[in-house]
Amino acid sequence: MNSKRRRSLPTEARRTSPQSLVSSRTSSVAWLRNALNHGWSHSLRRSSILLTLLAVPACNRTPRAVPAGNSAERASTVQTGVRWLLGPTPDADLLHADASEASLQTQFGARAVRAESVYTGEGFSEYGTILFPGDSTLRLAIVWEDTVRRARPAYVYVTGRKVTWRLYPGVGIGTDLKTLETLNGRAFDLAGFGWDYSGTTSSFQAGRLDSLWTRNGVLGNAVLLRLDPVRAAPQDSLTSQVLGDRTFSSAHRAMQALNPQVYQILVRPR
Repeated sequence: MNSKRRRSLPTEARRTSPQSLVSSRTSSVAWLRNALNHGWSHSLRRSSILLTLLAVPACNRTPRAVPAGNSAERASTVQTGVRWLLGPTPDADLLHADASEASLQTQFGARAVRAESVYTGEGFSEYGTILFPGDSTLRLAIVWEDTVRRARPAYVYVTGRKVTWRLYPGVGIGTDLKTLETLNGRAFDLAGFGWDYSGTTSSFQAGRLDSLWTRNGVLGNAVLLRLDPVRAAPQDSLTSQVLGDRTFSSAHRAMQALNPQVYQILVRPR
């Protein structure tokens, strides 16, 4: 699409280099909002805009310890020992639906919050915020509903094999398909691999995760997970059985054998 449609960003957003933008591939905030409001499968069939695909290095997945003085550590692990992005109760969540960039600066300190443009695809950039930009275990990106005041998160996403944020009851980057089934109490549905919506969860089939991640009466619409068979190539015989614009059950024999892992999490704060 014509780049002239790109929004004019304020100085603090324009100063970032292309290499420091949160996403290097196309996405759509509108698509995400629709998906999180009405359900993933509804949005997938009604939109041609691509969901963000972030480049994720195949690096060491073992989380490193956070210094004792880290503000995120104090905020979300004092009682539970877990860094909850979405916790067992709203009080345990890292941030909430009424958050703003200003409130995050007050809570975590100015150095932990950086205004930065987030490229969202089709020639558009949204006004966004990076939280904990200097820590690969905590870094996450926020796109705002109110882009003038930088308030009310439209969605929060995390990516990168070192990120340690968790979603109750224990889902995080690196969680595999079989573990998700166990936490959900049953099989779930996800997209095939090798295309724009590759590995995105579409339904937890009214399982436990659906009930925990419900917003506005729509089962499971508070969270989107993206999984990837990290140890398989597209030409592998197993991967070829679960490729493309189709919905597969996690119980599919090839899915079970590949046992893909979560590499990106998108959350709508409550």
